Amino acid sequence: MTIVTDTSDSNYNTGDFTMPHHVKFTRPGTTVNGDSARGNFKADHVTIMGHVVMDDNGNAPEGRAAGAPSGGGPSQLTCNQLEIDSKQKVYVATGDVHFTQGTRRGTADYGKLDQSSHTLELRGNVHLADGESTFSGDYIRYDTLTKDVHTEGNPTELTQPANAPAPGKAPAPKPSPRR
Repeated sequence: MTIVTDTSDSNYNTGDFTMPHHVKFTRPGTTVNGDSARGNFKADHVTIMGHVVMDDNGNAPEGRAAGAPSGGGPSQLTCNQLEIDSKQKVYVATGDVHFTQGTRRGTADYGKLDQSSHTLELRGNVHLADGESTFSGDYIRYDTLTKDVHTEGNPTELTQPANAPAPGKAPAPKPSPRR
């Protein structure tokens, strides 16, 4: 990982660090920008605060480990705060969470991706869409391996587009067999 900032304070005994100004973290396939950061390099934990933008080129090893489909394409996550626990492989995004990847997009107040348990949880004002399919509710838990989904809300609303016939000419009716 590479970190770029203009000021940092750290303690090599404890591993604690603070970066009070703009920070940019990069590792293969992923870049994260934010207004400031704090954490512990011995524990592999960092919290990035303020105008957080995480861009993934679609080939990051962490995404594949979490069950992301191969060739899913680039994605972007924005939020007010992003906590990353690299040892536990847990990512927690809070405040004005937005996610986009291809035709998929989502918003929530809170999101947690646990790569070890292969779960994604979204809470508070959850809105998801993939093309014309949408979900709105208070809570969603998604298993990135099995693709099982649990939703809660008052109400929970799911929409699916109507199945339209394929464009083109309708096939000619077959003649009835003669007896």
